Amino acid sequence: VLIGVCSPLVLLALSYLNFRVVSDESVLELVNKYTAISGDGQQANQAVDLEVEIIDPTQGSPPAYVISLVQCSQNPTGFLDAAAVFLESVRLNSAATPASGARYGYAAYAIVHKQCEHHAALLQRVGYTTLVRDTPFRREDIRGAELRNSIERALCCGSAEYIKLYAYTLTDHPVVLHFDIDCVVTQPLDELFDAMLYPNDHPRYRAAMESISLERKNDPIPERIDAFLSMDYSLNWPWHREA
Repeated sequence: VLIGVCSPLVLLALSYLNFRVVSDESVLELVNKYTAISGDGQQANQAVDLEVEIIDPTQGSPPAYVISLVQCSQNPTGFLDAAAVFLESVRLNSAATPASGARYGYAAYAIVHKQCEHHAALLQRVGYTTLVRDTPFRREDIRGAELRNSIERALCCGSAEYIKLYAYTLTDHPVVLHFDIDCVVTQPLDELFDAMLYPNDHPRYRAAMESISLERKNDPIPERIDAFLSMDYSLNWPWHREA
């Protein structure tokens, strides 16, 4: 699974552990592969009892939407509002809201740094499954002196930012999306999911690729898409008078 550590970006990634989509052509290949061989070495045209599981990616485990609470104060005002607004925007643009036209559901996770553990219960009340985690490494274990000496000045929160990597562990979901806590989803993301979960000979894959706008239009498209890096999301800043 690939997960983004982005600001304010989102990286989508696919785990093939739980989903298998089989095209008609693949079924034919399987039938040919398992044609029985007779005892004298000649192919026998025997019927093969072959079951092929064709799974609709919109069923089963849904995409996981993930935020991280890396830094905090005792007062939850601001980040809690942002997290609630983000989650409501996800719900409004998922299959949980039929009027949205979305076909995919969602699961919501908040990765909470150990120093903010006292806020985990609030995020659970909003609707998140919380994962309380510490920074996944010790600064003194970083081999490069330049990074070891500067990492705590990087980004907003230094080495604590790397708890976002724990999103890689959510392998029960076919796609994992990591957002900054102050993002807002304004439309369904079905096209991105379809491009990752369907084989490239499927009509839904082809329709998705026709609707996705690429930043580098001349770059080749990989045969299997494992990740997207998507930018320019709307933001909500409840801690500002104007956002």
